[in-house]
Amino acid sequence: MSFFKKMFEKGVEVEAVIKDIWFYKDRGRVEYNYVYKDNVYDTGNAVLKTKILKSLKKNDKVIVHVQPSKSNKAIIRDLYTI
Repeated sequence: MSFFKKMFEKGVEVEAVIKDIWFYKDRGRVEYNYVYKDNVYDTGNAVLKTKILKSLKKNDKVIVHVQPSKSNKAIIRDLYTI
């Protein structure tokens, strides 16, 4: 099973806040933080520039899927489709 499929099937949905987002040509990075089981996590994902990503701004709220067994691993729900 792929990492992304596992995250959508077994991940826990949590609200996150975008802390930084930047692009260089068609690639970039989005940094965010979230609270899971009373712990705050700061993480991010390398991304390709898409219409959805271009619409996100610092301090926007998004939903992430958190891997329960490794709480520091998460992906932004709306960036991926299964």
